[in-house]
Amino acid sequence: MGGFHFDDQKLIELNTAIRDFSQPLRVIISNDPGHKNRPLLMLSLGLNYHFSGNNVFGYHMFNILLHSFSSILVYSICLLLWHFSSGAQPIRRRSFHRLPPLGLILSAALFFCVQPMNTEAITYISGRSSSLATFFLLFGFWFFFKSRLPDVQVQPFLKGLRIGMSALFYFLACASKEIGIVLPALLLAADFYFSFLPRHKGQGRANALVSYCKERGASFLPFLFVIFLFLAFRFLIQEGALLEKNSAFLQDNSRATYFFTQWNVILYYYINKLFFPQNQNIDISFETVDSPFNFSTLLAGAILLALVGRAVWKRSSLWFSLGVFWFFTALSPTSSFVPILDVAVERRLYFSGIAMSFFWLHFLSGFSKRRAMLLILPLLFFCVNTIQRNTVYKDGITLWRDSSSKAVIEPRPHFNYAKALKKSGKHNEAIIAFQKAMATGYSPYNHEIHNGLGAIYMEKGLYDKAIEEFKEAIKAKDNYDLPYSNLAGAYLKTGETGKAEEALLKALAINPANVAARNNLGVIYAQKGLYEKAYKEFKAILEQNPNETEIRINLEKLETLLPSGAHGK
Repeated sequence: MGGFHFDDQKLIELNTAIRDFSQPLRVIISNDPGHKNRPLLMLSLGLNYHFSGNNVFGYHMFNILLHSFSSILVYSICLLLWHFSSGAQPIRRRSFHRLPPLGLILSAALFFCVQPMNTEAITYISGRSSSLATFFLLFGFWFFFKSRLPDVQVQPFLKGLRIGMSALFYFLACASKEIGIVLPALLLAADFYFSFLPRHKGQGRANALVSYCKERGASFLPFLFVIFLFLAFRFLIQEGALLEKNSAFLQDNSRATYFFTQWNVILYYYINKLFFPQNQNIDISFETVDSPFNFSTLLAGAILLALVGRAVWKRSSLWFSLGVFWFFTALSPTSSFVPILDVAVERRLYFSGIAMSFFWLHFLSGFSKRRAMLLILPLLFFCVNTIQRNTVYKDGITLWRDSSSKAVIEPRPHFNYAKALKKSGKHNEAIIAFQKAMATGYSPYNHEIHNGLGAIYMEKGLYDKAIEEFKEAIKAKDNYDLPYSNLAGAYLKTGETGKAEEALLKALAINPANVAARNNLGVIYAQKGLYEKAYKEFKAILEQNPNETEIRINLEKLETLLPSGAHGK
């Protein structure tokens, strides 16, 4: 199985908050600002760390089990909706029974289970946010429709309990990832078309919708309460921002640019890859568009609008309509007017891609058993592609080599490839990859690239070159503490203690929690005979990290050198 990749480093490897599961409140408050809205995700990572530490097996096992249960839920939901649709689709009822329903529905669930585009949400550990939210969303959907079955019509308590459970899982989905917010819209559409409308055929659609709100509107009140809690929490966490806060995308682009770009992303990447999952990439390079008035964007908008129009007006194709509505609604939090740094990400298809199972049911319901057997071939094709795609996640080198070969002009894949090579001790190859990242032009990673190159030169003993790179890193971003800390290390190697002390003080002014900088400063003070200053630095480290044995030993040595009672001040 693959190791830790990409965001796994800051969320797991370097995240001290998840290391002590005896303090669950500290665990769920992520150190990363981008994940403060996802307390349940952080709690699951803390649980994994409690049992597995940095052993990736437990994390991968958790993700695989999560996906397996979600696949079972997709099967259960399709079976549940089939009980409604078989009576709601008289045109297709006869053809629907040409296949055993259980076999047909099982194949639809397998379509989701083996979908290659789900790889990023499962094999990439931090992609768990998508699969965890989806698991709870599916449970919420299932409980809601269980409340609509005839067996609970005369049991208000059981019906209310199931709606309450649905609202509870809705809350858990929102606490896992922001995409959870869409569940009420999915429930309303599916309930109206599958359960309510077939029994009110004499009414027009507008009148039927009014009757639906009067009859069943109260069942959505628990979901409205969850939405209020979600928005209030988001408002508090993001200091008054409901949608996004300080979006990096909006620094150079407009909200309209993101929206128009999504037309192209949805049609030419997402829909295309769901049917033909080739050349997948963990870091997609996709060109933004500032206006809809170009041929490819206009064509994408027209096709997407035609799909929505057919879903709305072709009432006899309930599975197709549900699939279209599910797909666009599930993508709406990330592919509409709320800009995110990356305009296209494959794990966004994990929840929205369930729509493919509904399309599968729509198309197969019109086939005879013999002809339908031929359509099992796409499942085999998907299985092979999923296996191949998972081999790319073997380690950081294979993953980012694959990504950098497909997104040649993007700096981030080359930068991450270089970091993976550096971590594996392949320094010469890492230098080339860092240089390729720099050659892409302006890069927000320039300070990290120079810092990475400097670290390699340090390990090679080329201290003068290392000092040059660390200085370049500081020029690129002067409020970045690591180059100062590393520069101090290079100065210590060249015997320039004064310059090293100056660099360490700057590093600590930027980040007082920089343990390496504080430790080196303590060592310098000790060498100068400034034992009280050295003691204070080591003491500060130990207060933040009580398990640092080496620091504790240094403190004990210093206590013997300090005047009596000085260390107690």
